[in-house]
Amino acid sequence: MFEENERTWAQRVFGDAQLGDRRRTKRLVSVGAALAANPGLSLEGAFRDDSSGAQGAQRLVRNETVSPEAVFESGAKATALLAASCPGLLLAVEDTTTLGYAHGVSQELGDLGAAGASKRRGFWVHSVLLWSLKTKSLLGLIEQQRWCRREERGKRHRRRQRPYEEKESSKWSLASRRLRERLDVETRSRVISVCDRESDVWEYLVDKSLQGERFVTRLSWDRRVTDSATRRVLETLESAAVLGFQTVGIKAKGGRPAREAVVSIRSQVLSLRRPSHKAGAGPEALSLGVVMAREESCPAGVEPLCWLLYTSEPVSELSEACFVLDCYRVRWVIEDWHKAWKSGCGVETLRQRTGARVELLAVLLGFVAVRLLQLRELASAYPQEACTAVLTEDEWQCLWLSVEKKGVPPVAPPLRWAWESLGRLGGFRDTQRTGRIGW
Repeated sequence: MFEENERTWAQRVFGDAQLGDRRRTKRLVSVGAALAANPGLSLEGAFRDDSSGAQGAQRLVRNETVSPEAVFESGAKATALLAASCPGLLLAVEDTTTLGYAHGVSQELGDLGAAGASKRRGFWVHSVLLWSLKTKSLLGLIEQQRWCRREERGKRHRRRQRPYEEKESSKWSLASRRLRERLDVETRSRVISVCDRESDVWEYLVDKSLQGERFVTRLSWDRRVTDSATRRVLETLESAAVLGFQTVGIKAKGGRPAREAVVSIRSQVLSLRRPSHKAGAGPEALSLGVVMAREESCPAGVEPLCWLLYTSEPVSELSEACFVLDCYRVRWVIEDWHKAWKSGCGVETLRQRTGARVELLAVLLGFVAVRLLQLRELASAYPQEACTAVLTEDEWQCLWLSVEKKGVPPVAPPLRWAWESLGRLGGFRDTQRTGRIGW
């Protein structure tokens, strides 16, 4: 899915942006290409050898008629077209993150939930990526919501009295509705939404079920089942027979080392009771498949892995339950995209005078982050491919002389060599022996 030429990529992603003037769209394509060619640099740095281009880029960003929504819609349309032409099942991977800023513009942005003395303020962002199960590759961004949260602490205890549409949790249903609008019927039938436990919201589960849409979401609330007044999901699954075992890779996070866990797999179709405080919110019960993957033994001092997943997919056979687990494991791609957006593209280092300008550039860099992640996927999936897949002859030869400091070979070295060599120039030393080069 990676496109070597930045200009071709930018034209495909931003070329259909409706900005009220074709010249603005042309300028947007130029800005997108420059940012893609210079990820991590400021807007001025991306045009460091083109003063007129830098001035034009600043005029575009300052133009109040150029909205972040119009720019995003162009990129989402490009992703939808790619999805329609990509065969096989697609995963719509969703998650929420924050973009925080501490300079002058932060005063017009929103509360990030940090301590009262924190100077960081910014945007909350809910994004949806499309991933191809057939090609095991990232297609692009298909949906994104950005908002500034008002400083209203203490709302949590009143959440049951507030309408669902006024809660931030409605973002999950809104994302599903926008996917229906952007994707054609045939493509939608091949999409499975994959979400973490924050999406375990009754209204969202009802919406997906009534629309006949496919999903895998992690359980957050141990809900009651209809065949008993007191019996709940976790208790029911624990008493179910073990279908088999599977080895699951757990990635490093927050100081936790990466490891592999052997989990037992149980599954069952359950009828879930509507919560008592949700009277009128959909049917009285929902029939969903539930899969449990639990680590029966783990190293001392390590919290055992336990995933409980709701799904619309069939779960009666071991292979079906394993498929649901495989779908959920792909959810990590959006965590990698968040890192690419923040560390690879430096979205939180943006310095603009208004929140609208920061938001516009953040949208642009979101698509650049997709491109960076696609490049990393290419190096990982095809490590022995010649590096000319992404570098010109001059580029790889300069890289060779800079890193190897000896005569240039007659044929281009492999892609993995180029990836590791660029990492070495960036300071990567593989001190933890993971072989995984950070952004």
